[in-house]
Amino acid sequence: MTAMWKKNLCAFGLGLIVFLLILQRAPQPQRTLTVIGESGAVSFNAHRGATISTGADGQLTFIMEGIKVELKENTDVRLDRIFKDDVRLFVSRGQITTTRSNGDVGDFHASSDRVRCSADPGEALTFINYDFQERVSVIPITGTIEISVNGVPSMTLRAEDKKYADISELAPYLVTQLQIK
Repeated sequence: MTAMWKKNLCAFGLGLIVFLLILQRAPQPQRTLTVIGESGAVSFNAHRGATISTGADGQLTFIMEGIKVELKENTDVRLDRIFKDDVRLFVSRGQITTTRSNGDVGDFHASSDRVRCSADPGEALTFINYDFQERVSVIPITGTIEISVNGVPSMTLRAEDKKYADISELAPYLVTQLQIK
């Protein structure tokens, strides 16, 4: 290689490193999260990657971007994406019930390691991650819920059918549709 070619390649590499450093320090999206408790409501800015947890004796409800999320006891939820047109919650353990009230919100997903479900505006669902059993249950409360397992569309559930999905997160990822009693 010529000296000029090496110099240009070196300059490009340094420019790329500077760009990546700036990208790493780019401000994370923040959204106002309103937590509703026994003593009232508190609002604060939450950022992508924040984890919201409840203990053995606690329950919590929060509202963000027109989505009401109820966490039951012993639940951990990470805010994976919090854009106005794309909200994704990662449930590492426990149970959440979500209700979408705002028609302006775009995509909404609740997920675990292998299972992802989505709901349209106005629809509600319960997502339970039995982390100690490597099993997830998805229950539509209203509307239609789309479920993907390991990135593959696997099932559509409608609340009026009164069925729910029980999914093994261990290969071969058995998906079972059961009747709500």
